[in-house]
Amino acid sequence: KMKKIIISIFMISCLVSNLYSTPTINGPTGLITVPTAEALKFREVNVGIDYFMKDIEDTTKDHYFYKLNLGTFQNCELGIIGGSFLEEGVLLNVKYFALNEEDRFPLALALGIENLSSKLNSSLYMVASKKFRGGFNGHVGFNANFKSENESSRIIPNMMGGIEYFFSDLISVMVDFKGDDDFYKINLGSNYHVSDFLVFNMHFLDVGSVSNTGSSLNIGCVISKFM
Repeated sequence: KMKKIIISIFMISCLVSNLYSTPTINGPTGLITVPTAEALKFREVNVGIDYFMKDIEDTTKDHYFYKLNLGTFQNCELGIIGGSFLEEGVLLNVKYFALNEEDRFPLALALGIENLSSKLNSSLYMVASKKFRGGFNGHVGFNANFKSENESSRIIPNMMGGIEYFFSDLISVMVDFKGDDDFYKINLGSNYHVSDFLVFNMHFLDVGSVSNTGSSLNIGCVISKFM
């Protein structure tokens, strides 16, 4: 089943063309796990898939995510995400961003919700992004997780942020962090822009193994086009 999904994505990639927009593991456009203050342009769409390798010797612990994002109108992005271990099936994401286009290196702000349709775990976030000279992009913000456990609900506020550096038009590296309960996960990653419409990525999640699930390696690809 997994091989059929990957083959299908590569077949689609032969039929589409465009840009460098990449979604996070959770769906919205961004770094690794942290959304950024940017959104897909009107009628721009991207499709991505991520494959998580938890234990090289035990493939039963592996999982995959698939996601699709669409620029519905100016500065607004809608998306869905599904996968092999999401308890509630396919979930909805939404993001709106504002940009000061008068500056050469503008500051952008975004407000969004991850897992909007979830009854167990959704997240409201606000993030600011800015480009700097030399190929650096910086992002910082906060998110509030809404979790429901054992018929009780709680709100968990956390900080998040990250940096992306472009070595060239083809390769970028990034690091981001995001709060989750009482700990912060640090993630490392890299994107390789194979063409104008196809990007491969590799992410090392939770490098400090601070969470209960521990570290994992993620590989994936993203296809972008205009409709």
